[in-house]
Amino acid sequence: HIAQALDVLEYKKYDLNQNKNSDKKLLAANKYFELTKFNLYNHLNYKVSDGSFAIITVIKGELEINNLKFKRGESIYVDPSSVLGMSGKAELLIARIPDYGVGLDVGGTSIKAIIIDDLGEKISETKISTESEKGMDAIVKNMAKAYKKVIELSNIDESYFKKVGVGFPGQVDNEKGLIIFANNLNLRNVPIKSELEKEIGIEVIMDNDANCAALGEYYYTDKKKYHDMVLITLGTGVGSGIIIDSKPFKGGQGSLCELGHMKIKSDSYMCTCGQYGCLESFLSLARLKYDVDKLRENESNGLKELISNDDSPLKIFSLDNTNDAAKKYTQKYKNNLLQGLINIANIFQPQIIIIGGGVSYVIAKYIPSLEYRLNKNKYGGFDSPKVRLVQAKLGNEAGGYGAVALTKIND
Repeated sequence: HIAQALDVLEYKKYDLNQNKNSDKKLLAANKYFELTKFNLYNHLNYKVSDGSFAIITVIKGELEINNLKFKRGESIYVDPSSVLGMSGKAELLIARIPDYGVGLDVGGTSIKAIIIDDLGEKISETKISTESEKGMDAIVKNMAKAYKKVIELSNIDESYFKKVGVGFPGQVDNEKGLIIFANNLNLRNVPIKSELEKEIGIEVIMDNDANCAALGEYYYTDKKKYHDMVLITLGTGVGSGIIIDSKPFKGGQGSLCELGHMKIKSDSYMCTCGQYGCLESFLSLARLKYDVDKLRENESNGLKELISNDDSPLKIFSLDNTNDAAKKYTQKYKNNLLQGLINIANIFQPQIIIIGGGVSYVIAKYIPSLEYRLNKNKYGGFDSPKVRLVQAKLGNEAGGYGAVALTKIND
């Protein structure tokens, strides 16, 4: 029956950009169904989302489900909203109803576009330059280019998509689609939503990029077991997203909470927002680059030979055990981050704080010690409920996943 359907319905074949931990290939897809080949090597819990179902056919080998064995040519029907425990060594053909979403994650230097399915599997992705120095028109055109390119790479017909989610840095008016203030992109009161809709012809749903990252972590990882969660992103700026009572929190003004702009030292660095002593002014990539360049000018500390002009300033975190200047600087960075984390814990009392963004990769090794110091120094210390501190599972992709989630929670 599947073969007959493939002969009748128009479809497009393409290779799925695979998750490293899965061994599967999307053979065909259209708005009616998708057909996937999957190699099972040992055990797998196969999930079926709401509003879908699956038919699994054994092509080679043997499959075991609940002590029942299925051989070549035999099929199993899987109900919607269920999890099927499969064991054995087999090559499987899985047909199901698909649901895809597309999202854009706009950053200070690049725009990332992603398409994922209803199970959170990545179908295609692309990245192009933001070109923020050219102004709003250039940013919007590059967003449109990223949107069209990621659809082209997926080979899913563009008519399938009725809306796109967009995560944008800065203060976002979700209802009006305005970027009220994006300090890292030098934008004020610009109608990004309406301008992008003119370019691509479908509905645009917007939110702050860090809110999107929090949504991505919450909806597409195991974080739903935490009903109170804070995400802090360390990248071009320092963003934040908050989940309270299992819902995104935006405050009474309907906007976002800018935890990156809490003051930790009022008489210190000037931030790009125009204020002094913001957490962002201590932890952003721009601050890192400035500090590392200054350290390299002092030839006596040996960093000029260890970090070249072409190296990322993040390299300094890999030298903390071999160079005294690097050790001193990374300790200062950790202390500033810890101050922000303690403030977050004292204000929101979350069950978990997640660190995401590009910097999270290089500071992941510090997270266990930061978690200990956080719980020791927050209000109540070890006598109060423990706050977990973890690295974002989706890493730098959380914003893109969250942008897709915007299109689902707004259906």
